[in-house]
Amino acid sequence: MKKKILNLFAIFLISQLSVWAQAAQEPVPETAVAGHVQEAETTNVGETTTSESQGTAMSIVEKYVEQKADKIPHRSFWSERCNELHQLLLATSERIFSPKTHEFLAYVLGVVFDIPVLILLIFLSLTFILNIILVALFLLITTFYKSGRELYRKKLNEQLEQLLTDYLFYDVDEEETLRKLRKVNSPLGRNVLIDMLFNYQRNLSGEYRDRILNLYKRLDLQKVSEKRISSFYTHRRVRGIRELSNMYPSGARELIIKYVRDKNDLVRSEAQIAYAYLDKEASFDFLDDLKSPLSKWVQLNILNYVKLHEKEVPSFGAWLHSPNKDVQDFSVRMINYFQQNENEEQLIKMLDHPNAETRAYVYQTIRSLNLFEAKAEIKKRYGQEDYQNKIEILQVLDVLGDKSDIDFLAEVVSGDDVRLKTEATRVLYRMGEAGKAFLKEYSEAEDISLNKFVEHIKDTRN
Repeated sequence: MKKKILNLFAIFLISQLSVWAQAAQEPVPETAVAGHVQEAETTNVGETTTSESQGTAMSIVEKYVEQKADKIPHRSFWSERCNELHQLLLATSERIFSPKTHEFLAYVLGVVFDIPVLILLIFLSLTFILNIILVALFLLITTFYKSGRELYRKKLNEQLEQLLTDYLFYDVDEEETLRKLRKVNSPLGRNVLIDMLFNYQRNLSGEYRDRILNLYKRLDLQKVSEKRISSFYTHRRVRGIRELSNMYPSGARELIIKYVRDKNDLVRSEAQIAYAYLDKEASFDFLDDLKSPLSKWVQLNILNYVKLHEKEVPSFGAWLHSPNKDVQDFSVRMINYFQQNENEEQLIKMLDHPNAETRAYVYQTIRSLNLFEAKAEIKKRYGQEDYQNKIEILQVLDVLGDKSDIDFLAEVVSGDDVRLKTEATRVLYRMGEAGKAFLKEYSEAEDISLNKFVEHIKDTRN
């Protein structure tokens, strides 16, 4: 390889020497005729001289290459390594293959090692093929692993279902059942067992449910669920909270309380719902210093749970002044649902709340509780309220309004907003004879188009 590189360099040098020799030998013609003769002679002499120069230069270069080729420092390491690899492959081929095959491979290796680019291409090709093989093996192993897990899960489900059915409905001894269940000690097996017990307790009640909870506790499966709460993964933490709140109600409350203020929305929501479920006295004490959000989904779940189990709830006026807006909103809505009229004064003070949504809940609660004492206050605030809360105020008057409110409603009717005008007309129409008389008089004297609003309200489809 070194010799070839130097030979190429020598050929390039000789070609340049030929050009220089021709330039040196070319004569300058004196006359036209003599110039032609002289040019021919000079050409012959130049060609002879060039051939002699090339032969002499080539012999000099070849001698130099023979003497210096092995002493080129930046090529020696690569050449030595290639030569070692070449010899190793030849020796291996000679040991493994037949003479004819070895002869063919020796020829191929000779060609490859004469052209270094082929070595690189073959190396890249082998690397690519190796990567394909590794990926294929990985996919194959993963497929077999998942198939094996699924098959194990299916068989274990069948065995556990039969075991639990016998225990619940055929009076199989509890100790014998526990002994068999303790044999399921792999992580996957424990997960399958907990899932099955969880589903059983959700679909059973009374004595059967208590027996399932007893199995869960005696098998110490609450420790598995407790570890899940500390997991890095959100879905595992949520699952752990759900399992503890349903399967270990006697001890789950103390384990879950610290997660009602968790930074993760899903974990916090699940913990808040679970804590409310586990709060036997329905004290709602977790609201006392709750600084994290209390989502509407959590509020709805807590309300549904309280309704379903007919729990006795405390007076929510205590949390109307909480620094947490979500707690305030939840308290107003609970006062509304449970008709806690004793919080009337505090509700009226809540009309000063800076948040429009909270004030909307207050207006709805005032309407629901029929708090006539708040009517004068809400009429004062009509002009300062946003559009949606103006509608809320008119809907309050639809329930609490009387003839003393006609002047206030007349101002709304005289306005240009169609929605507000419709709501005010509805209040007057439902007020009784005094309201209907005002509408008739106003339509005749001020605005005949008001009759269209009245007809719209009278239509039972609206």
